[in-house]
Amino acid sequence: TSYQFIIIIHTSKYFESLAHSTSPLMQPSSFQNAPSKISNKPDGLIEQIDAKLQYIYIATTCLCLFMLTWILLMPGAAFLNSQEPGWRDKVVSHMVESSSHFPPKLLTKYEGETLVAYTHIFPAAVWIMAIPLQFHPVIRRKYRNTHRLIGRIFVYLSFLIIIGVVVILYRGLSYENYLEGKEPFTIPGTSLRSVDVGLYILAASFLYCAIVAVNFAKTKEFHQHQCWMIRHCSLGMWV
Repeated sequence: TSYQFIIIIHTSKYFESLAHSTSPLMQPSSFQNAPSKISNKPDGLIEQIDAKLQYIYIATTCLCLFMLTWILLMPGAAFLNSQEPGWRDKVVSHMVESSSHFPPKLLTKYEGETLVAYTHIFPAAVWIMAIPLQFHPVIRRKYRNTHRLIGRIFVYLSFLIIIGVVVILYRGLSYENYLEGKEPFTIPGTSLRSVDVGLYILAASFLYCAIVAVNFAKTKEFHQHQCWMIRHCSLGMWV
C-alpha cells in the first residue's frame, strides 16, 4: 500500500504540472491569461516544458487504454461463463494456467459478481475513457457543453465506483484475501484489515477531490477546478 501512495503522489505532481503550464496544449481557454509560475521563463525552457507535457499527456492516455483493457478483461471475470465459454473465459483460463505471478483465484475473484460489475467494473471503464477527453485542450475549448456533460457523468460515475468499492470490501473481494499462504494483516488490537482501511481512506479522498473540483467549477475558478480534478484522477488511476 505504501508503494501505491508513492505512485499517487508522483502521478499527482506530474499531472499538476499541466495546470501550471503556459502551454496552449494544456491550458484551458478559461484561464489563458491567468498568471503562471513559469510565465517569465525563457522561451526555450517553456518549449522544453511544453514538449514534456505533451509526452505526459500521451503517456497518460496510454495508461488509460491499458487500464481500460485490464478493466474489461480481468475484472470482467464477473462475466465468466463456465457452461458457455466465451473469448474472455479462454483468455482468463490461459492466464490462470500459465501465470506464475498471480494466485489463480485472484484472476477470477469477480466471477459471478454481477453487482460489482455494474457498480464498479463498467462505471470504471467509462470513467477511465473520459479522462483523455476531459483533459484534451481542443475538446475543452471548442466543445464546452460536451466537456460539461461528460464532466457531470464523470462525477456521477465516481460516486458509483465508490459504491462498488464498498461492495468489494464488504464481500471480502480485495486482493489481500487471495494471497495464498498469507493471512491479511490487521491493525493491532482490532479486526480491521490494514489494506481495507487504506482503500477506504483512498475512496474518501477520491470523492473529496471530485466534490472540491465541482465546487470550483461552479464558482468559475477553473484553474483550481483543474488542479483538484487532476488530484481526483490521480487517486483513481493508481489502480
